[in-house]
Amino acid sequence: MRLIWTFLYFGSLLCGQRVIYDAGLDKKGQDAAAAAKLIVSDSVTANENANLAVIERQQLDTALEASLNTMRLQIHSFDRWKNVYDALGDVSEAIKTLRQITPLSEELTKRKNEIEASAEELKKAVRGKQKEPGKSGLSVTAGLLDKAVGHISDVNDLLGLAQGIPGLNNLAGSKAVNEIEGGLKELDDLLKSATAAIQAAKAVSVNPRSLMPSQDELMLSVLAAETDSLKERIAIRARFQLETGDIMKLVAGTKDLLQRIDDCVQPCTPHKLSSSDRLVSDSLAEGDTRRKENLLGVLYQAAAVAAQNQTPADVAAIRETIAWRRFEIRRNAIYNGSYEQALQVAGQRLSAYYATGIKPSQIAQFLYYLSGIVSLPAIAF
Repeated sequence: MRLIWTFLYFGSLLCGQRVIYDAGLDKKGQDAAAAAKLIVSDSVTANENANLAVIERQQLDTALEASLNTMRLQIHSFDRWKNVYDALGDVSEAIKTLRQITPLSEELTKRKNEIEASAEELKKAVRGKQKEPGKSGLSVTAGLLDKAVGHISDVNDLLGLAQGIPGLNNLAGSKAVNEIEGGLKELDDLLKSATAAIQAAKAVSVNPRSLMPSQDELMLSVLAAETDSLKERIAIRARFQLETGDIMKLVAGTKDLLQRIDDCVQPCTPHKLSSSDRLVSDSLAEGDTRRKENLLGVLYQAAAVAAQNQTPADVAAIRETIAWRRFEIRRNAIYNGSYEQALQVAGQRLSAYYATGIKPSQIAQFLYYLSGIVSLPAIAF
């Protein structure tokens, strides 16, 4: 009887210490594990990226529609040929061929080497920060470190873009390559800043039982996301310069046509369209179909130039803003994923903890056999 009273007296304490099974705590542990599995931001991140893509498409459609409306307005404003020429503006200085272009391949190669050296310093800094197992908690494995740093320092896509830029003998091509070269410098500065931050960080002892991923692993993941975003924005800036260069070529071609085509059909006293005060409608009423097509082509190109003057800048601004917001979503997903991992592991451990213990049926069976063993000598004797 004393044994039974002992179990009854200390039962609540034993249940709390998981010695005796408690169905209520087991149910709570299972509920906690199930709830932890539901706390996953993957679907939220996917929805945010999908919404961001919709916003980007809407903003680009708005910018292009505005360009089309500008084109219509310009066509209606072209009453005289001289006005058409003036609308193009004086861009001769912007589109002139550079007398001497300094080869930028050496600069790009130099930047690539600097980035590789900075990435190697980053790798050394992370390795130097790692402690012995049991003192620093989870650490970054060598394979993960090599893969992460290799991805961060990979700039072959940008170098390929620079090498594939046509027309390096004009200002637009030169500016595009300069954007890439400047972007590589920005990327190198980012790697150096990350390395300095790691080296300056205090060596904080981490609980070996910590359920959180390694802070170094999180840092590398965020840094990889930031470098990917930076590479994307570098390409956007380079594309902006190239698109601007295409428009400047169109300006030059249109001005050339206006300077070569007459404003009337013989017999008359012709003037070139670039300096003519004649009404556009009067010129379109003369001549054969071929001449009318040429005149309409000039009007179309002039209107397109005027409409697209700001389009590359507007599109680049939209794309760069979206790229930055996409990085913020990815960065938040990385941090959220680390907390989710901790919650899921904690829930699983809690469920496993309370699922064990001595169950009441096992206690009853034990007491039954124990009472039988105690009464056996009395029956026998």
